[in-house]
Amino acid sequence: MYLATEYLIRSGIAKRMLRIPCSLFLTDLISGEKKVITISHGYRLSDRLVVKHWLVGLCREEQVIPSLQEFLVHRDCLFEDPHVILERHRLLKYKEEPVPSHLNSFNHPMMAETYNYYADQFFDSAGHRLRRENWLWEEFVRVYFPQLVRLCYSIFQYRHKDDAAADQRNIVRQHYQERWLYWMKWRKYLLDFDGPPAELIFGKEYKSFHEDD
Repeated sequence: MYLATEYLIRSGIAKRMLRIPCSLFLTDLISGEKKVITISHGYRLSDRLVVKHWLVGLCREEQVIPSLQEFLVHRDCLFEDPHVILERHRLLKYKEEPVPSHLNSFNHPMMAETYNYYADQFFDSAGHRLRRENWLWEEFVRVYFPQLVRLCYSIFQYRHKDDAAADQRNIVRQHYQERWLYWMKWRKYLLDFDGPPAELIFGKEYKSFHEDD
């Protein structure tokens, strides 16, 4: 992890970047089951937030979306509440995309537009958005298309599993429209939120900045 990012996490400054609603992608260290925590505004209670545990790892083919457990958490205790900071769980590590050093030098400083572009990307990188999407997609395929992974790898040769995931999504979108609508629901409830990803914001609580990619 780059020093600037680690400083923001260790110092707690990253917490100020939190935007609600958001989601956290977690893996149980004992069972290996995956879980998504979503945090949203409370029901007419300004001092409470709604925390949902989506049991992705236990989802079955007959379900449109995973089962969930719901909790009310005090806003001031968000970074301490045991319904948000789960023991024996690993947080998906934030994937950084640094500013290319060759674009900035003493004689040729970076243009303001270029700097702003990379600065915006640094705390909400395209690489991490793709990592989140593919993390969730892997579970979606496990539930509804367990044979699709073997099929794709038997036909195509991939340099990276991200390429395989993209091909799998194209196949499902073109040939399995009902299941594709399922995926749209998964994205809506678990994935598609604005602002810096919660994996960056909660990195200190889950100590994810200590982990290797």
